[in-house]
Amino acid sequence: MADPRQKAVVAALLLLLSSLPVAAQPKNPAPTPLRFTVPETDASGGPGSPAGAAASRRPRIGLALAGGGARAAASVGVLKVLRDEGIPVAAIAGTSMGAIIGGFAAAGHSPDEIRRIFLDNDWNDLFTDTPSRLFLSQAQKEADSRHLLQFSFIGGRFVPPPGLSAGQKLGNLLAAQTLAASFQSGFQFDRLPVPFRAVATDIETGSAVVLDRGLLHDALRASSAIPVVFPPVEIEGRLLVDGGLANNLPVTVVKEMGADIVIAVDPSSRLERKERLTTLLGVMDQSISIPVRRETGRQALLADVVIAPDIPGYSFSDFDRMDGIIRAGEDAARAALPAIRRIIAAREDVAASGRYVISTLTVTGVVHAREDAVRAAGEVLLAPGGVDRRDIMRVLEAVYRIGVFSDVSLDLRGPGPDHRAVITVRENPVVRDISVAGNHLVPEAEIRAGLAGQLGSIYNGIAAAEALERIVRRYREQGYLLVHLDVLRMQQDGRTLAVVLSEGRVDDIRLDGQKRTRPSLIQREIRTAVGQPLNFGILEDDIQHLYGMNIFETLNIGVEESERGGVIVTLRIREKPRGNVRLGLRYDLEDAFTGLADVVVENLGGRGIRLFVNTRFGNYTDLALGYLSPELLNTYFVHSLQVFYRDRTYFLYDGSQNRTGTLEVSRTGADLSFGYQWLKFGDTYLRYRYERDRTTETAGAPSPVAKDSIGSLAFLTTIDTRDGAIFPHHGVLFKGSYEAASDAYGGSSEFRKLDLYGQAALSPAARHTVTIDLSAGFGSGLMPYQEQFGIGGADHLLGYPLLGYARREFVGSNTLGASIAYRWMIADYQLKALRAVYLNMQAGAANVWDSRDAMTVRDLRGGAGIGLHADTLVGPFRLDVGAGEDRRYSVYFSAGFDF
Repeated sequence: MADPRQKAVVAALLLLLSSLPVAAQPKNPAPTPLRFTVPETDASGGPGSPAGAAASRRPRIGLALAGGGARAAASVGVLKVLRDEGIPVAAIAGTSMGAIIGGFAAAGHSPDEIRRIFLDNDWNDLFTDTPSRLFLSQAQKEADSRHLLQFSFIGGRFVPPPGLSAGQKLGNLLAAQTLAASFQSGFQFDRLPVPFRAVATDIETGSAVVLDRGLLHDALRASSAIPVVFPPVEIEGRLLVDGGLANNLPVTVVKEMGADIVIAVDPSSRLERKERLTTLLGVMDQSISIPVRRETGRQALLADVVIAPDIPGYSFSDFDRMDGIIRAGEDAARAALPAIRRIIAAREDVAASGRYVISTLTVTGVVHAREDAVRAAGEVLLAPGGVDRRDIMRVLEAVYRIGVFSDVSLDLRGPGPDHRAVITVRENPVVRDISVAGNHLVPEAEIRAGLAGQLGSIYNGIAAAEALERIVRRYREQGYLLVHLDVLRMQQDGRTLAVVLSEGRVDDIRLDGQKRTRPSLIQREIRTAVGQPLNFGILEDDIQHLYGMNIFETLNIGVEESERGGVIVTLRIREKPRGNVRLGLRYDLEDAFTGLADVVVENLGGRGIRLFVNTRFGNYTDLALGYLSPELLNTYFVHSLQVFYRDRTYFLYDGSQNRTGTLEVSRTGADLSFGYQWLKFGDTYLRYRYERDRTTETAGAPSPVAKDSIGSLAFLTTIDTRDGAIFPHHGVLFKGSYEAASDAYGGSSEFRKLDLYGQAALSPAARHTVTIDLSAGFGSGLMPYQEQFGIGGADHLLGYPLLGYARREFVGSNTLGASIAYRWMIADYQLKALRAVYLNMQAGAANVWDSRDAMTVRDLRGGAGIGLHADTLVGPFRLDVGAGEDRRYSVYFSAGFDF
């Protein structure tokens, strides 16, 4: 037996020899095949690169979108061209309006959809705080549309608003278009369909702030919060304003997102030459633009391609010309395509240019599926000139898109230049049953019908996902934007297809920022309910209804996941200061200047109660003090009380447009009303009124003062669905009242009065409106002059209008009137002091009678006229020329709201 020490030495030598490299082998081992697999994903979320150390990678392309107001719409054209040319975008960062466009694209909107959003919206309306009339109570429609300026008073001092607009309507638009994407991405901008960043400016430090998480619409509002125009937006304790002040072209931000190629889109305006700097506003704008342009130029040097659309004739505020700006963006993007393609080609991995000649193709793993479909997809691999890695990946993706395989791979085998290709697939099992869960909104029968073709067949994941996506899309189009497919896979039993939907069930509704307003008042206005799937159309209406209450400065929406699997909706509220002063001004040829000043204390007791002092002064004087309560016991019953003093001078006529004197009527009294608000289209009231009147007539020599008193009970109802009070395009107005004055109600006058008025606005075509008016009034008893019906003039201030006659030229106890007007919008402008210009043509007939028995349509007086009307930031301007019977001609001009 050998010595143990010898055995140990021999073993050590053998171990050492086995660790040394082998100098030669009797024959070469089989080469390791190259393997390609699909599906894989790269950082951009798209089809990935083949596996292996030599895999090629397509460069990631990022977009930096500058702000520039309406000029930034050129970025929509750039997005469209890149999409049409098949150039994928893997990252977007934007500033101001560029952030809005980029945010919409990142949320999944196509360039065509973004274009429609931009062109279909009225930017004049988006940049104002006036709630839509559809969401105003009738009292608000009549009282809140006559002011030019508004100031709050806090602690005894006047405080101007932090911006010309609170940005509520713009915020509503941004939320409607992005909130679902925010939720589905888990509030992480990297998980949006396209990773995204918004750039804002910290107003306290002046530094740029890059927003990469949270609610997308909050980030877009902050990035586009133009100072003075919009108030700052608070996010995580910082007050943020327009990002253009710090970094208007965020190229470095896109690079930090991992983009290999950065395309910068810079449609912002250039600095003006000294010859054009002739106004204070121009100099101020240039002063702000200098540092912005300096940083923009520095960022542009860091981009690989800079697209600067040629739009010198367009300004920051040309929102009505955005279609042309978008086309200019398309032209600039097409001109840049050769440079973009050269850079993409240069950045692609050199290994991607390697080619493989494949002599045979084998398919393995097919059991129930059609092998010929796989071979047809792989036919390109046998091309005589060979294929590269990208060709191979396209084949694998085509095989995977057949839909019945859970895994697809390709091996290249064989020595020498020729290769044998082996495509290996893993088949899905056959579907024997379908399990549906999580659905309450979507009927199970509808889901099963959509998947009927799966039963008894190989599970086709792509076809099943497409069928369910069609169903989900229908519900999303109805406003249920959070409905999505949560689970779609075969269960472990290998025979059951599991479908789980998430419908965005509301588990809780929370209020944030509400301090004074009672929750019951808020809950009364909303239809979004706990336990129901969240409908964004309903939620948007809820916000509009709440905003229309006029006690909130802004309302914002938050959505987060709840622990119970649904969502928590948070209404983030900023309440208005209680005290407000509102000012108005009007001019017309008869009354000259008339001013208006209202002092209002809102939301007393948190119940929406309004305490007001209303004053009008000029040719006439009005003073009213009172309160209005919009609710009673959480219902829509309303009540109001006011005391008033009114002094008005009426002109008296001889029937030939000649003034014969004046009548001054002073009225002091009070009225108490109780009624019901019919949602937001009208109301009905029962009103008691008592007043004492003093009348003095001057016709040559002044007459003695006449004193009278009126005690009356009246029933009043109004329906108003018009989209505008001054220039309505559609909708109807009906006002009816019946009033009985009697000594039984405390007065000395006795009369009965029925007043009916209707208006219908129709738009047979865009920019064209036809308005039809009808009026009728019937009275009996001794009606005081100021209670009688009047006709004549161009407005409704003192009676029924009739062009060609003086205002309230004819007065009587009974009246009939009718008119038809055609209005053509000659021009409209976005974000200009002049919003629209109209040509107005009107014809009518009306008259008054002292006796109802004498009323006949043969006695109607005719009148017609033509005029130019303008809608402006300070109210309507109207110039009319009218002609009546007996060669009457009149010119009418007014500026400002009627009050």
